[in-house]
Amino acid sequence: MVVGLTLFYCMIDKDTPLRIKSLILGDLLYFVSPIDTVPDVVPLWGFTDDLAVMTATIAYIAAHIKPEHKQKAEELASQWLSEK
Repeated sequence: MVVGLTLFYCMIDKDTPLRIKSLILGDLLYFVSPIDTVPDVVPLWGFTDDLAVMTATIAYIAAHIKPEHKQKAEELASQWLSEK
């Protein structure tokens, strides 16, 4: 969850180049898409393609991810998980 939020915060940052924003948007859309290379309902294997795509995206855009993106993502994830 934190990785996806980190990518989201990087994507909405005004300093992030358009080509990086486009790559992140494609990655996030693939993650939530019901059409996958490996369907998410397949036990253990369902999310491997999502993980591979997200890992490749992060490796490619790592220089554009700022500490504040990570901090905001961790704060929001913590807030979501602490709500009852």
